Amino acid sequence: MMRRDYLPSSRLYTVFIEHLVNAGKVEDAAKILELMQHMLVFPSRVTYKFIINGFAKTGKVERMLETLEEMREYFHKPAKQFMPAVIALQKAGMVNEAAVLMEEIQPKVVEGAGSIGPRVDENDDDDATDADPVLTVWRCASTSSFLFDICAFTNALHSWNPEVEKVLEHADLDWEAPLVMGILRRMRKMDVLWSFFHWLKDKVGYKHDSSSTAVLLEKILRSKETLQKKDSLVKDLFDGLKKDGMNFSIQLFNSVIRYYVSVGEPEKGRSIFNLIGAFDLEPNRFSYALLIQGFARNLQGKEATVFLQEMQKKGFPLDNTTCAEMINCLGRARKIDQAYALYCKMLDSDLKPGHFVYKALLTVYSNAGDYGMALKLYDDMRQAGITPTQDMYEVVTRILHKTGRHVDAQQLAEGRRLLNFFDGNKKVLQERLLQVLFTFMRGVKAKKISESA
Repeated sequence: MMRRDYLPSSRLYTVFIEHLVNAGKVEDAAKILELMQHMLVFPSRVTYKFIINGFAKTGKVERMLETLEEMREYFHKPAKQFMPAVIALQKAGMVNEAAVLMEEIQPKVVEGAGSIGPRVDENDDDDATDADPVLTVWRCASTSSFLFDICAFTNALHSWNPEVEKVLEHADLDWEAPLVMGILRRMRKMDVLWSFFHWLKDKVGYKHDSSSTAVLLEKILRSKETLQKKDSLVKDLFDGLKKDGMNFSIQLFNSVIRYYVSVGEPEKGRSIFNLIGAFDLEPNRFSYALLIQGFARNLQGKEATVFLQEMQKKGFPLDNTTCAEMINCLGRARKIDQAYALYCKMLDSDLKPGHFVYKALLTVYSNAGDYGMALKLYDDMRQAGITPTQDMYEVVTRILHKTGRHVDAQQLAEGRRLLNFFDGNKKVLQERLLQVLFTFMRGVKAKKISESA
């Protein structure tokens, strides 16, 4: 029996994605990227690099730009390894877009970054309390060698008090972005991180940006505080940084909305959404998609429909996950015609429905007793190259039996028997792992066939 702590990490998925991209199967690699997010495995910048460069080399510029936009949602910034994307934009005649991306990935050399040598004057030692282990460890970390041990420094800051502030104020440290980000990312205690973050802003004059703020946001949202306390901390943080003149990014708001949706609180997500305009920003397609998914999962169809209509008025494209959640919500509300209309709109907009959309539609029509329409959709799904997954077996088997396709149902049952090594709520997890594995194997197999030919 597989345990959750034994599940593959982001690195293993990235290896699969790299092999698929090298085999020319960039769309399959993108499917694994989508599955990672459904399994709450957050992709790294390296993961995105392979897919973005893969789309760039195959000339799929629009898909490349979509993936770039998605990557930024996770606060990953393009680096010099993304140059194929710039070249692809230039070849496509998108000169302005290429220039913007080039400016984003152009490496910025931080003066003196390679020789940070923090120092505490001997006179400062007398002012510190030697009995305080925090200060003692910190002094050892900062003066034991010429090279700065950032891990030891961060470990020393396991509490916050006036004495710590006093030592930090007298320390000869150059608070540049690389050093600050390194410390913030290594901090474990939210209360210490909150104090250090604001000390940098108020006492040192450090100008926080979206990257440093995102670190504190993540710590707040992952803490054991109540939802009400988290909401208060987030809004206090945003209000304080707004007064200091920080330039906010829409990704900061989306990260909070994403969290509230994940814990089943789309109303709190909407309250964050409503703040966006006050910070001179506009919601992007992810802002709308997240709220639509959240309200649809809670079966709040009216609210989800309002945001879907507003999203379409803005001209933002639909995506498979949002459509699947919306179709499922409409189906459970017995609004089958609206669910099918959304499916047709996907086809009209050249968006290929995926596994989640077909699963939602098959369930809707099966529950309504319209097995003829359900069978038609099943055949459409198979013609699109999508095989039934384990979380679809029950509904598909029922449809096949009801329409007299007993041989197909028997073949499906045999395949299920061979793969059914998990039960209960682990079936979906197993299925998604198998989808990743089968997608990878198809890509590798195709590569071997082409090489032998």
